[in-house]
Amino acid sequence: MLYQVYRTDAVSRKCVYDWFKHFREEKETMDNAPHSGRPSTSVTTDNIERVRQTLLQNRRLSLRWISEELEINKDSVSTIIHKDLGKYKICSHFMPHSLTDEHPTGSPTVLQEWEMKSVSR
Repeated sequence: MLYQVYRTDAVSRKCVYDWFKHFREEKETMDNAPHSGRPSTSVTTDNIERVRQTLLQNRRLSLRWISEELEINKDSVSTIIHKDLGKYKICSHFMPHSLTDEHPTGSPTVLQEWEMKSVSR
């Protein structure tokens, strides 16, 4: 019946039987089981704070530079900046994703820098 509806996208019969066996014998949810392997050690509160302090000093830094300077994996630095700190590149500056009244100190300096550049040209 699945094949009639989904054709080549249908789940194989063996896969369905394996799922049935899994749920009947082991558990009834699709939650992830604990994984083997090393846990992530780069995205820690200490590293988040180090990246935050680095960005406070200079928002124009690249992911590669921050990664090399702090000796943290580049993907982990990206995760920290985008997910944990909620910052994204806007005109070569790392800034909060959406500026609100909570960020009055960050946005005027960027605007002032842009004004200075346009005046000096």
